[in-house]
Amino acid sequence: MVDPKIAAAFQPYLSPGERLVWTGRPDRALGPQADAVLIPFGLLGLSALLFSLALAAGLMAAGAVFVTVRLALCLAHRRRTVYARTDRRALELRRLFGDHLLSEPLA
Repeated sequence: MVDPKIAAAFQPYLSPGERLVWTGRPDRALGPQADAVLIPFGLLGLSALLFSLALAAGLMAAGAVFVTVRLALCLAHRRRTVYARTDRRALELRRLFGDHLLSEPLA
């Protein structure tokens, strides 16, 4: 199934004659799959916060900002990533701080 909105995002990256056969995006709801990614990053941020608290009370605000920004980036990454499969390759388009296309040819 090809979503026309997602297909439009991939059009500039398609080779001549290449056609989309499927498009999709990550599930926006938090669930077991999302937790597998978010929990390790959350633990990383929590450990950074605890480390900064151990260093000095003045760093607490900086640690809290770090954790908040990191979590926001993880959620924004999911919201701004789309996938496509063409008759020739698999594509991932990340639209965070500019477009970044990952492409893998089909075997």
